[in-house]
Amino acid sequence: MEAINRILVVLDPYTAPTSKAQPAMDTGITLAREIGAELHFGLVQYNNQLTGKSSAMAQARETFMQTWREWLADCISKLDTDGVAQVQAHLEWDHPWHDGILRQAMKLEADLVIKDIHHHPRWGKSMFTNTDWHLVRECPTALLMLKSGHWHKPPRILAAVDPMHERDKPAALDHRIVDHAKLLRDAIAGELSVFHAFQPVLNRIPVEAGGIPLDLPIEQDAKAIESAHREALDALLANRECEAEEVILETGSPADTLIARIEDHSIDLVVMGAIARGALKRLFLGSTAERVFGELSADLLVVKPADFECPVDLH
Repeated sequence: MEAINRILVVLDPYTAPTSKAQPAMDTGITLAREIGAELHFGLVQYNNQLTGKSSAMAQARETFMQTWREWLADCISKLDTDGVAQVQAHLEWDHPWHDGILRQAMKLEADLVIKDIHHHPRWGKSMFTNTDWHLVRECPTALLMLKSGHWHKPPRILAAVDPMHERDKPAALDHRIVDHAKLLRDAIAGELSVFHAFQPVLNRIPVEAGGIPLDLPIEQDAKAIESAHREALDALLANRECEAEEVILETGSPADTLIARIEDHSIDLVVMGAIARGALKRLFLGSTAERVFGELSADLLVVKPADFECPVDLH
């Protein structure tokens, strides 16, 4: 993503327009103002009791949609959008709801989609709905999922990468993760760190199953493994203007170490990659991403590969 020119904020029609429970609104306005992007507010509605073909049903459907047009206009009128170059609102009759959101994003050719998620403070988890999971898996553009939108000054951004691709992630996706994180860092004058963790498991495959015996002492081999990960991380960040103190390499479970890093350093925004593959592309994410998304206390920016194709039909 070379630039963010068009932002789509997904509205929740069942939350009051001025409610603090919709941080996507304020964050969208702030980003659009700082970046100079267009700001679009999207609302999707549907009522399966109004799907008949009679003229009376068509009139009832129009009345229903007019009510929501007025709601949307009232919602936008209460927002402080001074300094935003262009603000537009969009209402679509579509079903299911998540497909309607994706179609709005594709029609607008949005560069960034922003949506609220709910965080349960008692459980310490982000409460992803079925719609949220569909968007994470299928949204063709960058997706910013907000639990609060309340960030430090300057905001603390962490880009989670896997330069060794041990979890079958395309190499180019790491570059996109870092580039998206840098773009946001520059836009909001934030602080960026790049994080990679690896599990130093030696000779994971038993010899009888085709594994290769290790002749090196454990300490020497562990250093070789760490050195390989460090070299891969340095190669990823070459020419990307990241200071040494901003690059973190840790050993341990990638999910555990990442979650601990986020908590211990009060990270505001995590940038991660997600990819669905093959015939199961609507259903599959990496296990690390699945767990981190569910337990995340920070806000989340999900990045897809450049060649990702949304499985939802535009028409």
